[in-house]
Amino acid sequence: MLQAAEQLFDNPLADFSNFNRAKTDFLAMEQCFKIYKAQKNARELWAKTLWVNLNPQALVDGIEQFLKDYRSDNII
Repeated sequence: MLQAAEQLFDNPLADFSNFNRAKTDFLAMEQCFKIYKAQKNARELWAKTLWVNLNPQALVDGIEQFLKDYRSDNII
């Protein structure tokens, strides 16, 4: 729509590549922050676990799931 208006008034077309790049970067940061928040909440939950109730495999599985989520989002 903006391009049509620019063409209508014979204005040069604006280059929005910087804005598109900023949007892409923001979406990647949003995904990264979502994983960070989930991981932080899980660490807080794990920190409250008593040694008597500790299940090391649950910790390993949780960490592996976060790594899998991180890799699947193709953030980097």
